[in-house]
Amino acid sequence: MPTAIALHWNEKSLHYAVAQDGQIEAASSIPLEPNMSPEAIGQRLAESLAPYSSGRAKTIVALSRSKLQWQHLSLPPCPAEELPALVQLQAERDFNSNEDDLGFDFLPLAGDEQTPHEVLTVAVDAGELASIRQVCQAADLALERLVPLTTGWPALVNQASPGTKLGTQIYVALTATEATLWAIRIGQVVLLRQFQLAASNEPATIASAVGSELRRTLLALSQHANNGPPAISLVGNQHLQLAELSKLLKEKLKVSVQPLDVTTQHPGLDIKGSSPPLAGLAADESLGHRPLVDLLHPRRRPQANINVRTYALAGTAGILLLALVSWLGYTNLQAPLNQAATDQAELTLLEKPLDSLKNFEQRAETIRNWNAEVPNLLLHLEQVSRLIRPKTLDSENFADEHDVVLEKLSLEKRQLTFDALARNNRAVQPLEARLRKANYRSQRGKSDPSTSVPKYPWHFKSTIEITSASDNFDNATSTTPKPPQDEEPQS
Repeated sequence: MPTAIALHWNEKSLHYAVAQDGQIEAASSIPLEPNMSPEAIGQRLAESLAPYSSGRAKTIVALSRSKLQWQHLSLPPCPAEELPALVQLQAERDFNSNEDDLGFDFLPLAGDEQTPHEVLTVAVDAGELASIRQVCQAADLALERLVPLTTGWPALVNQASPGTKLGTQIYVALTATEATLWAIRIGQVVLLRQFQLAASNEPATIASAVGSELRRTLLALSQHANNGPPAISLVGNQHLQLAELSKLLKEKLKVSVQPLDVTTQHPGLDIKGSSPPLAGLAADESLGHRPLVDLLHPRRRPQANINVRTYALAGTAGILLLALVSWLGYTNLQAPLNQAATDQAELTLLEKPLDSLKNFEQRAETIRNWNAEVPNLLLHLEQVSRLIRPKTLDSENFADEHDVVLEKLSLEKRQLTFDALARNNRAVQPLEARLRKANYRSQRGKSDPSTSVPKYPWHFKSTIEITSASDNFDNATSTTPKPPQDEEPQS
């Protein structure tokens, strides 16, 4: 197997790991001065890698989360071979990308021809990609792959415990400042997330942050097919701390959490002080495995199979057509018959494309049905919020006795069910009138007194059905001024 070198650098230091046949041969860190040029970084890197024949090695550059653009996309059902083209269309709008650009790839998480697709897209700025190429060129390295640093954790865990397992496994890998969480179902990654940790070494503080993310992950995975309770593992290279954190998480979540020390469960992988995900990327590349995401080799639509027989028949038909045209030049007696034969041949050639169009029509019908079934819930939530409280609290026309406070909201397909508190029972009827005026079908549920909030002693429950008519947002509340909306930064 060839030698592989994994690199990762920031403003303060440069880290590298050298692997061959899945074994880490060297790993170290190089200090960097502030504002060093790419050429200077490459020269320092070349000096450190000189003993390892770096010119013939495969080079993988790993980027931290801050240098990448991440986005989670929900796309309509489609065949797997058409998914790259569908993601590329979305990327052209969101990342100003085109089909020939590098620095973009995606990770499919869920979906097929019948269910919506969930994908995780990753992109890098063109300026950052140019700077990376300058560093590799100055170090005389052939850049083979460009990957997110966090994808080294799944590679490292797979080396420590290889083999496809049944059911669902959830892994949480910890570092000093952040954690990586991913879930695997039958050997396929179905969830990948990173989150920051507080600047504290207290196990209780770390367990609280990790426990919150695990609850969120367990809730998300419970909405899919039931494959039994997931197995949870805490990944790291400090066994005593992992054991203590696993115990705290087990008490907090009431589920089993097992520590997974990658340096002891896989003795052939000696990290030797390097960052664990960087060592995992180097060892995986030396074994010839493709990473989860590669920004230099993005997923593409498979090339269509070349049918030699079809081309041969088409060439023969062309030769015969030329002979026919030559013969028609000498005789006009058989012109009508020859014209009929030509038309029949063209009709035969059109039959296959017509059959393929039927398949495309069926797929388009599936997408239309999916769009019709799933309404735009965010817009309806905004509409309903303005109907519940049409005037602000500081407005002169604010009806104090008709004020309603939303307590709980549940969403299920085309139904919104909410629990609310009011001053008295007389505030419910005006609210229902506003909902009907906006083309919502409202059905009142249980109503009874409540003592949870003293100023709002009346509790009621109502279910709103979203109809096609309520998709028109220019209804009764269109005259109500919308409050300014602040743009939220994407995580």
